[in-house]
Amino acid sequence: MKKRIVITGATGLIGKKLVNALTNHGDEVIVFSRNAGKAKSIFPMAVECVEWDYERPEQWKPKLENVDA
Repeated sequence: MKKRIVITGATGLIGKKLVNALTNHGDEVIVFSRNAGKAKSIFPMAVECVEWDYERPEQWKPKLENVDA
């Protein structure tokens, strides 16, 4: 069953492998990154790459709705 999953740390060593494994499994992945443009270039298969800034939760908090993990 396909899941909708938010990943932080996706551009790191373990994160890259995790995103690839999840998308290969058929899951929808939303990547939270301090540099969404860079993340999108690394993960074109991600459903969405979201600019993450701790001090601006209004930008990313809505993306946490309707996710499985």
